[in-house]
Amino acid sequence: MTRRSCRASGQLPQAQAYAEHLINIVEGSRGEIFGDWNSDGLVQNPGDDFGLAPYLRLLLRLMDPVSDASAIQLAETLDDDVESARDLAQRIAAADSLEEVAGLAQSLAAIDIETRISTLAGSLAGRSFGIGVEILSGAR
Repeated sequence: MTRRSCRASGQLPQAQAYAEHLINIVEGSRGEIFGDWNSDGLVQNPGDDFGLAPYLRLLLRLMDPVSDASAIQLAETLDDDVESARDLAQRIAAADSLEEVAGLAQSLAAIDIETRISTLAGSLAGRSFGIGVEILSGAR
């Protein structure tokens, strides 16, 4: 299938739109690479604008290194997987053919982010992660 027929059939643009969604969900609207990856004039983000990567970094900062050691390891692995998925999505968004996308999509499908998120959520169930702020009386 030629590049022209891929584009005509809509399959390559659909793959690139999906890749844009993935990149923007991971990055969040303030991410360095957030944007219109498939060049359709729209910046699409079906996420919440904060971004999965910033959520993971915030979670890692809030966890206690001693009591949350195994959860930290899970979160770091998840963060690595999310970065790998984002990098593959960037390559899909820039692809010129479905043949190029096929191999990248297989690599992307092999990254089991959903299971890692479920495992991490299970290991942190019932935990509270608040941000402590010390307020000094009389401070101006």
